[in-house]
Amino acid sequence: MCRHVLAHNGGREEAIVAHLGSLAATGGCVYLVDVDATALRLTPSLPELQELDRRYREFHRARGSDISVGLRLGDLLIDAGLTVERYACRAPMVRVPPGMRPPPWAARNEMMAAGFATDADIKRWEEAFTRLDATEHRPWLFPASFVAIGRRV
Repeated sequence: MCRHVLAHNGGREEAIVAHLGSLAATGGCVYLVDVDATALRLTPSLPELQELDRRYREFHRARGSDISVGLRLGDLLIDAGLTVERYACRAPMVRVPPGMRPPPWAARNEMMAAGFATDADIKRWEEAFTRLDATEHRPWLFPASFVAIGRRV
């Protein structure tokens, strides 16, 4: 099982899935779960948070990571010599509770270390989240998550 790992590995997705496939015995399965973070939407959003999302995408692109890798899970399994048994997308609408932060916020320190954000940016984004937390009508989050199961035959 490989869950929410491939999108953050700087272009090593094929090698990782190939290795997992090599570990599967005949009849065994490789279970992958990952995202299409380019489809992540927060609505309504604030301009500062849209900027955070744009910088997060640039940060991952510069690292060679594919944050839309969920769209390729089926092909990764096939390329690893496995038969795809299931490949599905789950894209719920989630009401965002106060204090909840998306993945770009979790990456803020790494983004700053890599030159994709400054202290002023982080302060501005934090202030935007604080304003969003204070709203009576909670925003909605749309996260696209993919599951793919490949079997060694």
